[in-house]
Amino acid sequence: MSNSQATNAYLVELEQTQLALNHILQHYDGFRHALMTSNKPTKPFVVGFSGCQGSGKTTTCETLASILREEPYNLSVVVFSLDDLYLTRKDQVELVNSHPGNRLLELRGQFGSHDLELAKQVFADLLDAHHKYLESPTSAPTVAIPRYDKSLHQGRGDRLDKSEWTKVAAPYDIIIFEGWSLGFKHLPDSILQEVYDITPQATKFSFDEVSSINSNLKAYEDAIYPYFDIFCHMAPTSLENVYQWRLEQEHNMIKTRGVQGMSDEQVTAFVDTYMPAYGLFMPRLERYGFYEPNSDAPKSYEGSVRADGGYSAPLRHLKIVIDLKRKVVSSSRKDVADGWIPYNAPYYHNIRNSPYVSSFVFKRRSLQNFTAVFTVSVSIIAIAYHYRRNLLALVAKCRR
Repeated sequence: MSNSQATNAYLVELEQTQLALNHILQHYDGFRHALMTSNKPTKPFVVGFSGCQGSGKTTTCETLASILREEPYNLSVVVFSLDDLYLTRKDQVELVNSHPGNRLLELRGQFGSHDLELAKQVFADLLDAHHKYLESPTSAPTVAIPRYDKSLHQGRGDRLDKSEWTKVAAPYDIIIFEGWSLGFKHLPDSILQEVYDITPQATKFSFDEVSSINSNLKAYEDAIYPYFDIFCHMAPTSLENVYQWRLEQEHNMIKTRGVQGMSDEQVTAFVDTYMPAYGLFMPRLERYGFYEPNSDAPKSYEGSVRADGGYSAPLRHLKIVIDLKRKVVSSSRKDVADGWIPYNAPYYHNIRNSPYVSSFVFKRRSLQNFTAVFTVSVSIIAIAYHYRRNLLALVAKCRR
């Protein structure tokens, strides 16, 4: 076995991989059933996946996609990231210049440093390409997924040219969208000052700096969150873990890619700018979950039954708590009505006759099964006809 194969096998067996895999498969089956019973057109199943920097969320998502693309599932899976949607370096500089003195916006990452119009366009293109494929399978529509290189400009990063974007061909069974802050929701202005005063990660920055990213967060809730059919969230046992994780991530990028990244001091300063968001917004996500309404006027995707007619099964939010070594400490799923319920996962990836297969594969296998049954039936009838006289004589003899 090669080192690559051994690594992949190790990642597959990780508890967080198994928990997320089981969560996705259970709901994917329910999602498909809901579409069929309601006579709605098929659409990709969208998974929102959140986790702090360096927590392993990207590796976990890529591993999940690899598993789901292979036997016994044979699903068409697209994975992309909030990081792919950062502003270009030019636009990031303009953002900094338009907010002089705001240290939280000096570097990429914070709310306001992503191209939300591009995000909406990518999701719309994926859904449109899927529908075009269903109408005309020979059309072979593709969608270009943006790519961002964090190593450019001495670690400041930049979006790659469109010619280097990743092209994915329709149809799509599952879309996994991951990001460090997915699921965070803004704090109402009426309590922002109060929460700010008691959040040490936030008070390292001015209230105006923090208020700015809180306001920017509202646009993310409207632009991206409604797409998520289910949600997965990897939470740290301590926010201090993020500093170590992010250092390891930077060192690995420099070593494996041979590029110039950030120094350890720059990484620490970089993570400092994320801490206000973690301190202000993560506690609500961990306590109430993604689908709990954030105000008296719920968003269309919030609540136990979505107002937009989307997938509304219970227990759509999976929370996985991991320690400094990225070992799973606990796992639970959130029901809007009943709170967090402990959750464990069986090993679905070993089940060879899984019902969780692509709808397109299902149709192909159904046709194969029908053909096999039909062939056997015709053969039996032909043999019986050929030996009909002997069979009739045998029946008559038995009656005597």
